[in-house]
Amino acid sequence: MEFTHRSWARMLTPSNEIIHDGNDEIFRLLAEHYTGSLTLSRLELIQVALKALKSRQFTEFQRGDIAYALMTLLTKRPRMDPSDTDEQALARLSLANDSDQIVERMACMDGIRMTGKPAWFNLEDDLGANLWDIQPLCQVAGVCHDGSLILDGAHAISIRWKDIPRIYSLRRRSWKKLGADWALAFGPILFITGCVLVAQGGSVGGLGAFFLVLGLIILLSAPFAVRILYGGKVWGATPWLVGFEGTLPLDQIETLTFGNSIGRLQYIPSSGPYCTGKADERIGGEPHFNVADLPHGHRLFTLIDTGTMTVTVFSAERPPSVALLAGKEGGMLRTILCSYERSNNGLRKECVLRMETPMWDASDAMGWVKLT
Repeated sequence: MEFTHRSWARMLTPSNEIIHDGNDEIFRLLAEHYTGSLTLSRLELIQVALKALKSRQFTEFQRGDIAYALMTLLTKRPRMDPSDTDEQALARLSLANDSDQIVERMACMDGIRMTGKPAWFNLEDDLGANLWDIQPLCQVAGVCHDGSLILDGAHAISIRWKDIPRIYSLRRRSWKKLGADWALAFGPILFITGCVLVAQGGSVGGLGAFFLVLGLIILLSAPFAVRILYGGKVWGATPWLVGFEGTLPLDQIETLTFGNSIGRLQYIPSSGPYCTGKADERIGGEPHFNVADLPHGHRLFTLIDTGTMTVTVFSAERPPSVALLAGKEGGMLRTILCSYERSNNGLRKECVLRMETPMWDASDAMGWVKLT
């Protein structure tokens, strides 16, 4: 068995030189599975077999050769269609068999878009997940002639790009806020009353001077009272997804969103490939990225989530206009960010991010959606 998996993990170059191709682990799993040393689950077997088949050099007979080779491992084998691509053949296999929703799981994987292939066809994930780590929250209802998927049951949230809207927020009352509220309400009254009493003179002149000084002090402290009244921790806010191209410091983003910066917004430590976290704490840090290392054609964008008070930096070819909540993994939602493709009236997958679970309740359930 050791010889079997090591011999398969070799590649012959055009100069007839045998080199190591880095697939020892894949072929070891297959060899041990079929010799009975271990048992792969159906989903693990499909992913490992697909990786093994795609790593081999072969002469193409039909465009769906790899998927049809995989078909020998499945129970139900639909009739081959010579016009099928790999993606279409794989989708038909998944729909015909109880394949643990492999296509739905692939759609939730974050990988580089391969030229000439639908973006949902991914075996590798930039966020470090495997197919069996993802729990789909939607279902594939069909496959289009161009390899696009028809998803049913996904939830969606639109992304706003033109500006940052007014955010209505919920703040809890406190004695400090109550005092600031009274000061703003009665400060002008005390000042005007003091002016009137001082003008009258006589026995009320001294009382008027006291009211005048007290009202003046309160009026001068009005800016601080306003900050106390409208500042503090936000316990709830209108859920918006707001995007802009590029990045800004977190305190500047918060100032543009709420008018001041007191630490309301934070980065998510595991929402995207550029996110970082503090050691031994579930707290996000400044994202690490190098513009020179971005995938070809990608640009940096920033996404503000006012529902969970979080900020995420990601890269994509186009600015996404909708977020599809399609799965769960690692205790968070798998969100497919999509732009609108006018040429085929569908949603073009740009990238995948993790979002916090409460966003599911703030989203809208969708019917059939075309994902390309």
